[in-house]
Amino acid sequence: MKQIPTLKQAWLHTMREILNPELSCKVEDYAEIRDYQISFSFDHIYDLKADKNIFQDYLEMHKVFFSNEKNCFGHNYADAILVPTRKYADPTEAVSEILRNNQTTRKAVMTFIPYDEMKIPCISLIQFLVRDDILNITYYARGQDVYRKFPCDAMCIAEFGEKIAENNHYLLGTVTAVIVSAHVYFHDFEQAKQRIAEADRCVIFTGNLNKYNSYSEMLHEHEIDIYTAPLDIPEIQSSDWKTVIKAKAKYAYEQLKFPVWVDDVSLELDAYPLFPGPYTKSVWKQIGIEGLKLLLTGKPDTGRIMCRMCRYNGSEFECVSGENKGRLCFDRPVENEKMPLNSIFDGEGHMAHRTKAIQKLINKETEII
Repeated sequence: MKQIPTLKQAWLHTMREILNPELSCKVEDYAEIRDYQISFSFDHIYDLKADKNIFQDYLEMHKVFFSNEKNCFGHNYADAILVPTRKYADPTEAVSEILRNNQTTRKAVMTFIPYDEMKIPCISLIQFLVRDDILNITYYARGQDVYRKFPCDAMCIAEFGEKIAENNHYLLGTVTAVIVSAHVYFHDFEQAKQRIAEADRCVIFTGNLNKYNSYSEMLHEHEIDIYTAPLDIPEIQSSDWKTVIKAKAKYAYEQLKFPVWVDDVSLELDAYPLFPGPYTKSVWKQIGIEGLKLLLTGKPDTGRIMCRMCRYNGSEFECVSGENKGRLCFDRPVENEKMPLNSIFDGEGHMAHRTKAIQKLINKETEII
């Protein structure tokens, strides 16, 4: 099943498309895409409140939707919303009542009418549709300033949905925006590009900086950041390395709120195909060097160390991998208990597996897994 993007991901994706001259066209003082549609999940829908500038605009937009207070946008929608029943003055209560009378109705809508001479709301209609006890929202806009207003409009519209879902005990599904003119003004281009660049930056998350000390200069040269946080990423137990590293990448993404690369290093022995593989850390903790010696008694001590790196952006998993072929030398002392394989493995070069993976990352030789 395709992953539904978050509001932040949908916002960045929409700006990328508008700023792409092959997809958009220039009109007056803005670039636009016509008849644009995108959906996003209620999950993490308020994450952008953590951004100071967006939060300030959100507070002003909240006045637009829910009050008659003065605001920086210079208009209000509170008196411009019509609903199909006059029983309730509050449009949220009115829509909740409509859905209580007929849960599958297609008439649970808020219509936005002109609030002054030629003062026409950007939002034209919000429809609340319930299927299988899940509330989904579709809003229609005659036009939307994607850089500045898209996140704020979406969060305010989501508030309507949350209240209606709470009133009627529904689950929350998706929000879909249908925008006749999705645009970014020329004077906001540089800020929009900066936002996109920040979101697209290449970041590697690690709990052990020592693994990347020798690569710091190369990574800095290619604008790749190393990120550390007090975050202990759980490792699920599975014989499938893809399952393991995807789980790590998804966990890091959900905790840190931005895409990061995570890595996983495993030993694969020729004597035991694909073993210990994803279980390397667990096997090492349980049996150590002496246990590995016993396992390989009378068997070849050759194999490979694999470094796999994975990035999750909320919808896709990208991966690179590096292989270091060689053999285990049990007579060597372990110099670093956190990275024992580097001491006892005689391969193509110190950390060759990580070097190869990082080089693929730099060269963008990634694959979707």
